[in-house]
Amino acid sequence: MSLYRRWIVACTAGELVGIGVATSAALAINALIGEPRSLGSRLLTLATFAAVGAVEGAALAGFQWRVLRTRLPRLRAAEWIGVTVGLAVAGWMVGMTPSLFMSHEPTAAQEEPGLMLVLLMAAMAGAGAGLCFGAAQWFILRRHAERAARWIWIHVPAWALAMTAIFLGASLPTTEWSAWSIALTGVAGGVLGGVLLGVVTGIVARDLQPWADERQSLGETSWVRASSSAAEAAMAEAESRRIAGLLGPTMIVMIVSEFPLVQPRLYDMQIPPVVYLSGVLMFVAALAIVRAHNRWGADWTVLVTLSGWFALALGVVRMFAASRYQQRAASIESTTFMAIESVLLVCGLVMTFKAYVRRGTADPTKPVD
Repeated sequence: MSLYRRWIVACTAGELVGIGVATSAALAINALIGEPRSLGSRLLTLATFAAVGAVEGAALAGFQWRVLRTRLPRLRAAEWIGVTVGLAVAGWMVGMTPSLFMSHEPTAAQEEPGLMLVLLMAAMAGAGAGLCFGAAQWFILRRHAERAARWIWIHVPAWALAMTAIFLGASLPTTEWSAWSIALTGVAGGVLGGVLLGVVTGIVARDLQPWADERQSLGETSWVRASSSAAEAAMAEAESRRIAGLLGPTMIVMIVSEFPLVQPRLYDMQIPPVVYLSGVLMFVAALAIVRAHNRWGADWTVLVTLSGWFALALGVVRMFAASRYQQRAASIESTTFMAIESVLLVCGLVMTFKAYVRRGTADPTKPVD
């Protein structure tokens, strides 16, 4: 397995542990204490989530270090994990303090913020957290890797996306949901956040090169082996172009044809059997894509993989929850639907552009984009 894939797995595992513990702690506090109102209960809640931050930081940094040490042999676990744990604890305490000690009594005129506003605020908070995480880890990384400053800026979009996914998993459940459903949704948001964190930061992590003295300890063999993978990457991109040449135009035509501005009443008479049938067809097509293209590269080809997995998951949901899917889809506002469709349309346009407009003969001796 390449370093990039191992890095994605490491980030995903770290966030799975961290958010899993955070979700369990939140459910436990809600069951034992309820809404913390006294000073003692608020301090206990704050201490609990400070411990959650320590667990999340240790898990994430520990998994990351196991991957980085293969490239940076002199990177010590204590310094890498220590700075990450410290920042994670501080982040949880800063994030929990306003809701615990600065809350105001709700009035009748106040309303809960919409989901889009919550996700936007989460993205902004994640960008700030990413800047802090990137800078803190950079102080350690700069002593072991060349061009380590890239580590700072890559964490800004990475944590913005990761925090959005985490807050999405935390915001979807309602009071009517069972504890298990809330826990599973929260953990799913953490897993998605870990995947996004790994995919984005892995772009820099996979290219980290140790300083000359550390490079000698790795031996020349590993560097020769790494350079020989360029030809395989060029062949893989050619296959990605062939699949994108079919998937991209298909997505464009489907999305444009069902856009509310084109056919505003297309799904007004949708019935569960039709939803189920569309799920079966989507599942079969997506399974074929995933089996042929399950590669997680740090370039445009990852859109093919993500599209396959997204369609596979959506197909399963439509098959096993056709009635509920039909009801929830009917209640979604047209603006939200158009926003989702616009993102998918952009993905389709990018894949089509890469498959047809930039078609050319790849040089196996040069790395692909």
